[in-house]
Amino acid sequence: MATVGDTICRNQQDQLVPAILSDTNGNAYIVWQDHRNLDIDPTHYMADLYGQRVNDTTGKPIWTAGGIQLVSQKNDQYDQQLLPDGTNGFYMAWLDNRIAANNTDIYMMRVTDAGTKLWAGANGAGLAVTIANGIQDQVHMTRVATGAMVTWHDSRTAGDIGGDLYGQMVFANGTLPVEISSFTANATAAADVVHVSWTTAAEINTVGFELFRQRDEGDFIRIAGYTDIASLNARGNASIGASYDFIDSHAGGTSCSYKLVAVDNDGSRKEFGPVIVHLSAPTTMSIEQNYPNPFSSTTVMGYSLPGQSDVVIRVADMLGRTVSTSVHPAQNAGWHTCTIDGSTLAPGSYFVMIESAGTTVRRRISIAR
Repeated sequence: MATVGDTICRNQQDQLVPAILSDTNGNAYIVWQDHRNLDIDPTHYMADLYGQRVNDTTGKPIWTAGGIQLVSQKNDQYDQQLLPDGTNGFYMAWLDNRIAANNTDIYMMRVTDAGTKLWAGANGAGLAVTIANGIQDQVHMTRVATGAMVTWHDSRTAGDIGGDLYGQMVFANGTLPVEISSFTANATAAADVVHVSWTTAAEINTVGFELFRQRDEGDFIRIAGYTDIASLNARGNASIGASYDFIDSHAGGTSCSYKLVAVDNDGSRKEFGPVIVHLSAPTTMSIEQNYPNPFSSTTVMGYSLPGQSDVVIRVADMLGRTVSTSVHPAQNAGWHTCTIDGSTLAPGSYFVMIESAGTTVRRRISIAR
């Protein structure tokens, strides 16, 4: 490389704030903010993102002269962060104002050694990691076995001075896992009719849902799906979540278990559950595994009572010390659910103990954050 430096990009308007990263062969990736499109479209009033790969021996550009256009959207794309993908390319995350100049979101892209843009979507738009309300900024990444973990500062919660921290797993194929915050099934007053419902915290890249039912000890069979029921189509980029309901009018048996499958745009599938609903009166006291488990704030647990009685629900740590207690007088015989609030507890394992009529049943639960 010349003592006066070699040209990486010399184009109209400004090229500034470069980020640099070594590739697996010792060469370098450089991504910068670029104003060259300002004269073409004044809505690009700050910067687009362009990139170049530079030879480690000669210092000369490998890709197209002037760099390749990585992201060119309305308003700003900036504060780009680069991370090796562990093979032949890199992950890039950036702050993006394409929705509104005062609403900063986070997008990602994967770029190969050849300069091919992956996860780019329509018109090189990139993968939306979060498009929640408010400002998302201070983005950071690290590589994990299945892709990349992204964290950021987030001001979506109104009145929460100082903001919060959020994170998102992004798989190496450019998909994001759907986040299910609740999944329940409850018997109705009508015979053999069950109300199944679930709520998502986020479902970016999710195309729809499928529901499977198991009667008693039989096999799970598909009973509904987004390809035949419109209400099971995902909401698209629902970064703030959505709620869904399904009425199973042919439940049958003494109990039914339900599994939920979220299907992504690329066909990948993620399973949740099962959750159990009982259609006949219990003969013994029992406690079911909570869902979700592990959980971060709240979880739901089912239990049965063979007769009417008072119920005490205790949560204890692994040393047997009680951390919370609730009393529920004169509960009827049948199947019940309770919500366990772990939002104030430290991460780790706990026991939930349900006491009724001299009998105690317990389950181990896990809190993870």
